[in-house]
Amino acid sequence: MTQIRNAICDLLDVRNKLSKKILKQPKDNDGSFFTIDDCLENAIHILEELEKKEETVTDYKTWSIRKLKSFLKEIEHGGQGTQDLILKDQIIQLIESKRKNDERGK
Repeated sequence: MTQIRNAICDLLDVRNKLSKKILKQPKDNDGSFFTIDDCLENAIHILEELEKKEETVTDYKTWSIRKLKSFLKEIEHGGQGTQDLILKDQIIQLIESKRKNDERGK
């Protein structure tokens, strides 16, 4: 199993672990209509596209098991603001990793 496939599976596990109530909440407090589930689905889709192209996310530490476990722990014990910041940080890191990979591919 590739690192990208592992990350996809980890994100699916995270999504399955979260309650529907949390998944339906806005991704931030800026009035966004995008939900936490939308962000997770987008991240999964991006990784699946990378997997199809057989590209490698070089910054895999972003999606390491330890970080995902920490993410779940914060979701369970943190407040909504903490949840939003953690998820936003994870999505930003994923987008940056993809952008760097896209730039390297040009």
